[in-house]
Amino acid sequence: HPVTREIIQKGREGSAVMAFEAQYRLADLRRQAETVWESVDILCTPTAGTIYRLSEVAADPIRLNSNLGTYTNFLNLFDLSAMAVPAGFRKDGLPFGVTYMAPALCDRSLFAFAGAPSDPAGTLDIAVCGAHMTGLPLNFQLTSLGGVFVSEARTSPHYRMVALDEKRPGLFRVQENGTSLPMEIWRLPLKDVGSILAGIPSPLGLGRVSLEGWGDVCGFLCEVSSTQDKSDITKFGGWRNWLNR
Repeated sequence: HPVTREIIQKGREGSAVMAFEAQYRLADLRRQAETVWESVDILCTPTAGTIYRLSEVAADPIRLNSNLGTYTNFLNLFDLSAMAVPAGFRKDGLPFGVTYMAPALCDRSLFAFAGAPSDPAGTLDIAVCGAHMTGLPLNFQLTSLGGVFVSEARTSPHYRMVALDEKRPGLFRVQENGTSLPMEIWRLPLKDVGSILAGIPSPLGLGRVSLEGWGDVCGFLCEVSSTQDKSDITKFGGWRNWLNR
């Protein structure tokens, strides 16, 4: 397309030095933008700032398409998660949409926030807090099934942890005196989750774990009745810290 050709051919005007300078500039801007996520979880902007007629775009395609990307062009450059959703209609009857955005790897949070299906790809995210975490003895059970590390995470401040033995922690929810504890989120093919579940020894099991910024996610939990006579290790701030005590 002539417009596409015109845009691409501008690449001939640059040099290797200019390309590296641009990458450094982009890295600096990304670092500055990251500070936003210290105070907010999700940003919402218009998906497009306005609507043009086809005749208007045909008359000035590069400038007007650039305008339409005001709220979206930076998303890939800054490595952000984003989801565009319908938001109703303007007073003139034309449709209007908004985009929810969050840091990288927060797609499931955006799905949940926007009310979209949480499992569009036939996978299930599982939160682990013990020997299944990266580098620990049972992690191979996840990777051998095609499990992929998604993100580090933390529970909401309503959990405690005991040491069931030297190899297994027990995470459980409490009504009071809880705290936020570290976990990892792993994405597994949904068809293989049953084999993981079948191999979990009592009193552990899979349930819904509340994670900061993620909502309720499937994860490892312990039966509360089995924690009464076990050593409470919550003060260590997670299983890794207890192992390194």
